[in-house]
Amino acid sequence: MDMLWFILGKLVWLVLRPESWLIALLAAAFWGAIFRRLGVVRWCLAGALAFVLGVGMLPVDDWVIAPLEGRHPRAPDIDGLDGIVVLGGGEDAGASTVWGSPQLAGGAERFVEAMALTRRFPDARVVVSGGSGALMDLRNDGTVQRDIAESFFAGQGLDQARLTVERMSRNTSENARNTTDLLAGERAGTWVLVTSAFHMPRALKSFRRAGWDDIVPWPVDYRSGPARGLEWNFADNLGGLTVALKEYVGLAAYAVLGR
Repeated sequence: MDMLWFILGKLVWLVLRPESWLIALLAAAFWGAIFRRLGVVRWCLAGALAFVLGVGMLPVDDWVIAPLEGRHPRAPDIDGLDGIVVLGGGEDAGASTVWGSPQLAGGAERFVEAMALTRRFPDARVVVSGGSGALMDLRNDGTVQRDIAESFFAGQGLDQARLTVERMSRNTSENARNTTDLLAGERAGTWVLVTSAFHMPRALKSFRRAGWDDIVPWPVDYRSGPARGLEWNFADNLGGLTVALKEYVGLAAYAVLGR
């Protein structure tokens, strides 16, 4: 059943992502042109133009992602720490495989902040949770993600005895369940959950539903910034909008599924 929901979720998101809206409008305009439905052509092209101009010039990414990032502020400074749970997403599996060295992606702050915490709290354990979330990688081997995590933390000087990598999770719900099960009986004391700020609402809810009620949110990788005026930045704005909408869709789906 988990595999079915995983595949279904990927397919639903493929339809709902913002780029798909633009493709649908252009495809409908093309259909209208073939069958000489000029009204359809005009409305669809106008919609596509409005989409491109709106996303390209307005800070829509900040508007939708900032509420997610502000939902769980970082806890006040802590005096002691027993463990750090880091959610995957900071690694670039494709580039790492091609170039033979660990490469980090947009969520690299997850690993960087976790390493900083290990230096502040030299007795804290580190648990990295994350496998392959790619639709075409149904085996979910997670070997590349594990190797990246181990190489990164070893390169930063972390004693490997302090590091555990859970590599079978394909999504946030599985991160929570697999990590909670892995650490059953070992969760005493203070543990923090390190993930991107926009991802924290869904991640924290999943961990609490998995039975880990007292894990402390430690958000990183903030994407929103100060208020911006009109400027052309279509690629970045679209990327931020896509990230935020994926989280809202994920939150809604998890609420329905009880995850």
